[in-house]
Amino acid sequence: MENKTKLEYLFNKTWKTYKENFKTFSIILLIFQFLPYTIYNIYSILTQIDESLIVNELTQTLNWNIIIQELIKHSALSLILFLINMVGLVTILYILLKNKKTKTIKEAVKKSSKYYLRLIGLTALVFILLIPLYALLIIPGIIFSVYWMFAQYIIVDKDEKIIKSMKQSFYLVKNNWWKTFGKILLIGLIAMIIMMTITITIGTTLIAIEGKTAIATGLSTTSQIISILITNATQLLVTLFIVIFAVHLYEGLKNKKENKKIKK
Repeated sequence: MENKTKLEYLFNKTWKTYKENFKTFSIILLIFQFLPYTIYNIYSILTQIDESLIVNELTQTLNWNIIIQELIKHSALSLILFLINMVGLVTILYILLKNKKTKTIKEAVKKSSKYYLRLIGLTALVFILLIPLYALLIIPGIIFSVYWMFAQYIIVDKDEKIIKSMKQSFYLVKNNWWKTFGKILLIGLIAMIIMMTITITIGTTLIAIEGKTAIATGLSTTSQIISILITNATQLLVTLFIVIFAVHLYEGLKNKKENKKIKK
């Protein structure tokens, strides 16, 4: 029986799924990730909202009322973006894990909506638990991040509750921690190299086009918007590949555990 956790199998399966569902997933990403983040990024540029600059300027004047208002505003915007982004991610996971050939994206969004609250709860719980673990020399945080990484997939795949999904994720990764970590680390490094290459290429090209002005005063607003459009699009396409890869890794580990049970 074919080992569905081998790198070669995972990359081939991921690429096949990526191509077969590219149109559907691209539309989902466009609606729930690309447009919201791009609009926010462009809005930030046009209104000169750079959080680090705002904090620096406001702390110098010590106007804490304004500082708190800005922090609340940006926290609210970040939360809204997270929730919108989550809708897109859950919709993609639903299509992948349930193997559903939905007639419309609207139908997929509707059917996957029952998982929203549990996934928000899972995200909050894992975040709270990982804070002290990362504080303990980082390593415990990394260890349990890998153990719990498939909990969100289990919620969608098996309609499980939060705690049970975390336990099942731990069980899947148990005795496979290093291999799982290695595969996720590899795909993460590949994604990072691609993004760094794209970012450096875009920046260098735009600086070369604008010349000395860009070096002295920074890129123009138009160039910044072009950079955001290309970077966001590339990031989402790369992220999509990682999500599909992780789903197939989860399915491979699940298949491996099930085969062991049968043999016993």
